[in-house]
Amino acid sequence: MNSIMDILYIPFGYIMKLCCLISGNNYVIALFFFALLLQIVLFPLGIKQQKSQITMAKLRPKEMAIRKKYAGRTDRPTQQKMNMEIQQLYADNGYNPLSGCLPLLIQLPIIVALFAVVRNPITYTVNLGGNELDTHNLYVDAVNMLEEARTYMPAETDDAEIKAFSENLISWELTLGADLDDQNVFQGMGEPVNNGTSEYLLVQMITFGSDEINAFMQEKNLGQVTDPFGTEIKELMPNFNIIGGVSALQQPTFGLNWLLLVPILVFLSSYLSGIVMRKLSTMPENANGPGNGMFMKVGMPLISAIFAFSFPAAIGIYWIFRTVVGMGQQYLLYRMYPAPKFTPEEYAAAEKELRKSAKKKKVIMIEVDEDDDSYSDIEVKNGNSGASGSGKPRIEMLTPDDDGDDGTKADEGKKASSDAKALPKAPLKEENTPPDKEHKE
Repeated sequence: MNSIMDILYIPFGYIMKLCCLISGNNYVIALFFFALLLQIVLFPLGIKQQKSQITMAKLRPKEMAIRKKYAGRTDRPTQQKMNMEIQQLYADNGYNPLSGCLPLLIQLPIIVALFAVVRNPITYTVNLGGNELDTHNLYVDAVNMLEEARTYMPAETDDAEIKAFSENLISWELTLGADLDDQNVFQGMGEPVNNGTSEYLLVQMITFGSDEINAFMQEKNLGQVTDPFGTEIKELMPNFNIIGGVSALQQPTFGLNWLLLVPILVFLSSYLSGIVMRKLSTMPENANGPGNGMFMKVGMPLISAIFAFSFPAAIGIYWIFRTVVGMGQQYLLYRMYPAPKFTPEEYAAAEKELRKSAKKKKVIMIEVDEDDDSYSDIEVKNGNSGASGSGKPRIEMLTPDDDGDDGTKADEGKKASSDAKALPKAPLKEENTPPDKEHKE
């Protein structure tokens, strides 16, 4: 154990060792406790994520109202404006959309560590906290046993089973780190294949490798190999049996066998988890969210099932337990922090409120001299219909200036900056007498 990542892997190795102790050294049961304990550790992060989703759900009616306002308009300026309004809505209510991503980011290195521990049961489970084994010597002993078995294989044979078995022996040696030349002659020990299968194979060689090899060779009358591993070493290995003598270290294959159940259960558990998560989610079920597409509903579970064929069954079994425990946590969080439910009337009220707040106010700008304070107290009101008889209200503006020489109010020539046209003057607040009456007097 000399990797920098051991700083992260070793603590999880101790957790796995504890789980093996609790489960009576049964590795499959230990995987369940392993998934359960880690889910408990991550539970506070789940609470934080649930609260973040509830905050988002409370803003959902207003957000949907904003999106509906811009519905059907896909041009970039409009989309940018819509996103700015949504971001402003989040900011006004103290919600950070990225806060829900933090728990997921924290879980990423944990998941990496979990896979490393599960895929290396000797390094991070047996060789911790006492009873340490020299892993390198275990690889050497296993390769020597395979080399001895190869000496009994006939150079020329028409037996297809013997040929296939000889090829398996060579493949196992290479996985365990044997250096073979072009003629498959042993040259020495190198490094085991670093793909997560070497320690699984080593555990197989320790626990039942010699028995399987000798059973085949006895059937073919080829002789017997010596078991290099003593009882003490075998007792340190966890029990990887699942059912019917099938080991969790074996890789699932297509065909009628117990291991085929692992990818099937991976798919079913992932698919069921998606249904449960969407049911308990704060997102509306008919929303066009990233979790409601056909790929997320069926595609992701199918990919998980395909991956289960690429690794030893223990990885798939762990993923099943992890999914089931995750569903349990989500249900518990849903009961502890229920998400708000909104009626169509509440969505309609949010749209009405948005339209009301979006009403624009007309602003009239008037250019005046810098030292002119005659417009400091001015009233803008709707006057009578315009001279054109259009029926539209006109804006009247008056200042406290005296009448002009022609009997009209001064400063009548002030212009609105918006359309550069002269505006009639409106009466002051204290002058309630209409302009026409004032002229008559």
